[in-house]
Amino acid sequence: MNVDGSQVQRLTTTSSWQSDHDPSWSPDGLTIAFSRFEGERRWTDIADVDILLEHWQELMPWNVYTVDLSGKVEAITGGAGAAGLPVFADDGSGILYLYFEFMTADDRIIGADHQLLLFDVLSGDVQPLVPLPDHAPTLEYYDW
Repeated sequence: MNVDGSQVQRLTTTSSWQSDHDPSWSPDGLTIAFSRFEGERRWTDIADVDILLEHWQELMPWNVYTVDLSGKVEAITGGAGAAGLPVFADDGSGILYLYFEFMTADDRIIGADHQLLLFDVLSGDVQPLVPLPDHAPTLEYYDW
């Protein structure tokens, strides 16, 4: 929308329990990176520990997408785990995001492997910034 609130334009559309979160504008203002929940349950069910432990597969996946100002949506990730919290580099060359997969035993969550990944906007290459054995168990907040 314009600064004055006029000409509101919808850029993404979701269905069922899908929802879009955590937008990050590119420095040139032409693209937005965001997280999309694509699971079979309401994403807010993740806050209920019993539901999370018993139905975690239905609370996945989360993926990172971009959308331009015309509404063209493109997937950056396509995993079965959770990718999210994208942040554009100051020069627009990359998108930093968090990726994690749950560790399970007897089909119950016992932890998660976290990775901080960098997506190169021009090449499409993905580079881990923290090696898995050295990862922090709760990487959640970061910025450029």
